[in-house]
Amino acid sequence: MREKSRSIRRALSKRVSYLQLAISRRLTSPQPPNPLPRVLIVSPGGVATSMLIEHFARFTVTNSKDDVDGLKHLPEPPCWASEIGKVVFVSGECVDVYKSIKRRGWVDVQGAKLGSVIAAVFPGAVARWAFMRAVERQIAIWDRWCSLQPDRRLFISYGEIWQRLNEISEFCEIKDDNFVRSFPERVRRRS
Repeated sequence: MREKSRSIRRALSKRVSYLQLAISRRLTSPQPPNPLPRVLIVSPGGVATSMLIEHFARFTVTNSKDDVDGLKHLPEPPCWASEIGKVVFVSGECVDVYKSIKRRGWVDVQGAKLGSVIAAVFPGAVARWAFMRAVERQIAIWDRWCSLQPDRRLFISYGEIWQRLNEISEFCEIKDDNFVRSFPERVRRRS
């Protein structure tokens, strides 16, 4: 009985922390990191963002691939985002993003990072619906924001990454040819 009680408390505590994160992401803008990334890479998740950030980090200052700075899955541009030289937003089809996140068991925490209280708290079909709405909202907001300054903001889809490597390198002002040459090969998606 004690173990069951502890298990319920842990699950409840996790839900409360995700709820707090979701509310925070909707109501406040994160503090700017020091130093500011030269290239900020953002996505809803499930679109090779970690791989992309890890590769970029070999050539420039970027945000954390492990999201310890809280910048990888911002639901909308923070108030200080215009101070960053280059922003790359990686999008994907909502269903593919959901499948990738679901396969890893991250719908609740990823929903919270995207500012979705419902995805952070509710399970199953409700979480799926709320998560996909949060992804759609994030993509629309970042797409609009990126279109306002096309010389400093690049909006790409997961499927375009490997075809647009030269453009991405040029856009981000990475002069080292190894950026393109050593870029990781595309792997078949499991989701």
